[in-house]
Amino acid sequence: MPSSTAANGPPPSPRHQRRILRNSTVIVPSTGERIHREFTLPALGQDEDATPTNGHIGREDAEPLLATQSDNDELSWTQKLTRVPRNAYRNTINFVNSKDGRRVLKCSLAYALGTCGTFFPPISAWLGHSDGKHIMATVTVYFHAARTMGSMLEAIICALVAYVYAAFLCLTSMGISIFFAKQDMLLTGHAVVLFIWIGGGLGFIAWIKQRLGNPLVNVACSLASLASITVFVKEGSIQAGKFSEEKVVQVLKMVILGIVFTSAVNLLVFPERARYKLNAGLTSTTDLLGDLLNAITRAFLNGTEAELQSDLFEKTFKDLKGSLKTLKTDLAESRLEHFVQGNEKQHRIEAEIVKCINKISQNLGSLRSAAIMQFDLIRTTQAKDINIPKGNLSRASSFLMAQSYVSEPEEIGGLGLKPIDEEVEEPSELAEGVASPALSQGPSVQTLGRTAAITPADMFSTFIQQLGPPMKSLVHTLKLIMDELPFESATSDNVAINENFYSSLKSAIELFRTARRDALTSLYRNKSLYATTSLERLADYEEIAASCGHFSFALIDVAEEIANYLDLLEDLKVQHDREPHRPTYGWLKFWRKEERLRLTKNPEERLLEDEQANGDDGPSSNVPQALRSRDRMFKNRSPIATSWNYRLYRAAIWLHRDDIRFAGKVGIGAAMLAAPAFIAETRPTFQHLRLEWGLVSYMVVCSMTIGAVNTSGLERFIGTAMGAGLAVIGWIISSAEAVPLMLYGWLVSLGCFYIIVVQKKGPMGRFIFLTYNLSALYAYSLSIKDDEDDDDEGGIDPEIWEIVLHRVVSVMIGCIWAIVITRIIWPISARKKLKEGICLLWMRMGLIWKRDPLALLLNGTPSSKVTDIREEADLQTFLSSLDGLKGAAKSEFELRGPFPDKSFAMILERTQRMLDTFHGMNVVISKNLQATPGEMEVLRYTNDERGALSARISHLFSVLASTVKMEYPLNDVLPNIEHARDRLLARVFEFRRQEGGNIKEEDFEIIYAYVLATGQLAKDIAAIIKELEQLYGTLNEDNFRLD
Repeated sequence: MPSSTAANGPPPSPRHQRRILRNSTVIVPSTGERIHREFTLPALGQDEDATPTNGHIGREDAEPLLATQSDNDELSWTQKLTRVPRNAYRNTINFVNSKDGRRVLKCSLAYALGTCGTFFPPISAWLGHSDGKHIMATVTVYFHAARTMGSMLEAIICALVAYVYAAFLCLTSMGISIFFAKQDMLLTGHAVVLFIWIGGGLGFIAWIKQRLGNPLVNVACSLASLASITVFVKEGSIQAGKFSEEKVVQVLKMVILGIVFTSAVNLLVFPERARYKLNAGLTSTTDLLGDLLNAITRAFLNGTEAELQSDLFEKTFKDLKGSLKTLKTDLAESRLEHFVQGNEKQHRIEAEIVKCINKISQNLGSLRSAAIMQFDLIRTTQAKDINIPKGNLSRASSFLMAQSYVSEPEEIGGLGLKPIDEEVEEPSELAEGVASPALSQGPSVQTLGRTAAITPADMFSTFIQQLGPPMKSLVHTLKLIMDELPFESATSDNVAINENFYSSLKSAIELFRTARRDALTSLYRNKSLYATTSLERLADYEEIAASCGHFSFALIDVAEEIANYLDLLEDLKVQHDREPHRPTYGWLKFWRKEERLRLTKNPEERLLEDEQANGDDGPSSNVPQALRSRDRMFKNRSPIATSWNYRLYRAAIWLHRDDIRFAGKVGIGAAMLAAPAFIAETRPTFQHLRLEWGLVSYMVVCSMTIGAVNTSGLERFIGTAMGAGLAVIGWIISSAEAVPLMLYGWLVSLGCFYIIVVQKKGPMGRFIFLTYNLSALYAYSLSIKDDEDDDDEGGIDPEIWEIVLHRVVSVMIGCIWAIVITRIIWPISARKKLKEGICLLWMRMGLIWKRDPLALLLNGTPSSKVTDIREEADLQTFLSSLDGLKGAAKSEFELRGPFPDKSFAMILERTQRMLDTFHGMNVVISKNLQATPGEMEVLRYTNDERGALSARISHLFSVLASTVKMEYPLNDVLPNIEHARDRLLARVFEFRRQEGGNIKEEDFEIIYAYVLATGQLAKDIAAIIKELEQLYGTLNEDNFRLD
């Protein structure tokens, strides 16, 4: 029977045979209608309906945005001279009208209002007589206005909590000093205040800063340090043993007024709502997910990974990761907005939507891994078959080896897939092996059955020929749905969901399930698969099947998660449309504790509690105790574990934590630096040099590791120098007049807030402000006699150079002292901590594989969370902290050489890929912890092979960790994972041949995921081994010295 394409011309060349696929049913999601029309999966960055328009480009489009070099050469020198200011003016206007430009203007306006505490007499008089009124301007810098309303509410809370804590430290320390003064033990009181209130109080601030790691908390800690240090060492009440609330009240006034000004600007000038940012983020993220799903499926169908390796794909994937991080930030900021409006239920739904978006992204990662694994398998099998004569190769193998998957220009839009122009085949025909005209262009099941020996590439080609059209149809339906979701506009709460979306998606999923089942069934009916006795060939067959099956299962996971996304959007729409819309404020109803907990806990925790309440203890509830006891990896300790000294050691083990040691050494350093302020002989010098700002700088610069201190110290040194220079220039050109100095300060703030808001260099920008305020605003306070000691630093005629010198020296002393304390007292090296963290992470990953992740379905929940793959989220969080340590390690200097940043970047990247593989396994396992009878049979049949494979993977993780820990070369002979995988794959193939039709195809999903996960792990471990060989590959005699 002639092909249907014959009427249109000669048959396609072998190069194009892969792309001629059968037509299939396409479901239009908006109507639920099933139609047959020409469509193709567009390439990434190209619209589906984009078509060339006669090759002509409009005149406006052809005109370049910037003048070319030839245009510039034709211009006269006067025209060139006038073009420069014109371009500068145009760029300035464009920046002012941009989002970043508006944020910078908002911040500078709030700062100008903050300086009114120094320059505006009524406000200055209300604050009282003091030279420290620049603190109000500093508050507007720390809690700037370039944030959403929800973030501003959080900033207000943080600022007030910081002030309350600082006031508590100040007032109680005064009380202690007065108590000891009355006992005629003032020196003892000073010692108590110095070591407990200053050392302990500031150490606790450092602990909070390190523990929470939130940017707003960091600036709140800086504010608390500034407010408390001012009273501790400058005000003098504690040293004199007197009580004075004047300074505490004055700081409160400045904090409140600074927050009021910032909040007013934030709410009234170009206001930003976190809710709208979240809506816009959900819309852009959904579009990115749809584009990536389309691109991954298109690459899989074309059989080429060039598209997945393109710069555009990598950029889109990177944009997706950035969007997911932004979603989490916007969700956290919108939480307070919803709570203030009494819409906490809406926030709960939005939190579940964001979590659903993350799951879709993770499932896309699994889909991408399955596609890449398929490409690797094809290359591997081609290499194995390369010695077969050309005539013996099947059609699929020949053009696979000829790299036939590259798109041709004559194809529609260069998209690689031809339009579907043939009628759909029923699934029953597919099951019976009746090939369609289009299918006859490639290897059919019957064709494969007549070949002497088929190759794995034949299996893949046949799989694509049969399942490619329904796969395209499903992805096309998903893309159409995701293009419409989730909101009508970025500033609207109206959910753009069609009532037919959900039913259409369910129908598309069911059609694809049927097609996938028929394709895999017909593929395995081919008797040629069972003709070979080669273990390696059987493993290749099963690995190809596992890869194709896993990709199809992963695609269904994505589709089902999108269906869940539709459910949540429907709930959100119901919440929006409910009438009357009354605020609930359930979070304020403290007497309804259970409801408040349900509103604040995440959905997974609530689901777990509901299952426990219903008496469901998970998969381990029906496991015999004997089987569970054999699964325990951590045995009971020896009798020494019950001794009193060991119990004492366990009770005090928290003192060995790095965050506790960090807080302790920061407190010790603060007490030592503040000690001169309590000694009569050194106090005048302390006050003259304004070393209280050195103590403030010390608290700001101190970080956990040596590298982090080096990095922040350098930024703050540059910021201090710039701030001092700007203060001198401003003081000279303004002639100490309020209006010119205020206008100059506003201009300085534009540049500083550009550094903070646009360039994201907060520490440097804040230190420029801090030094400028300490110099210029302080000098103006002296000039108007707003100080108790007017003769200090020039009195009413301030010596700006002396003031700047004192501030710079004070800040430098604080920075240097922070570096000294960090290196001398319990030094924490970022290099060492990074290596220890990587080793710990690998050991945890090795323990998970030592138990075997699939043992969760057979033996139930493990006795320790350390061996549970469901804890992979904690491992992901820990790995994120290692990225920060890598950045700090670059700033640590050692005599043996610079830190190998590129090598450890690659190691961390490969480790992230391995954790992504863990996540893919976790998704498959967590879908149904109660294994079906068929799954249990598969797992039991492959138990020995899985045990051997898991043991080798666990052993390799231990070897990697030992190598990094000891910085010792790897062994020449390491366990081979591939041989164990081949035995497992052959065992699965044997099980399929013996059981026949007694096992459903879905029962192989878990073992497919396991096989592909081990293959990806083998690839990543091999890459890490290669990198470690470059780092530690040379033996050194110093490693073997016995002395």
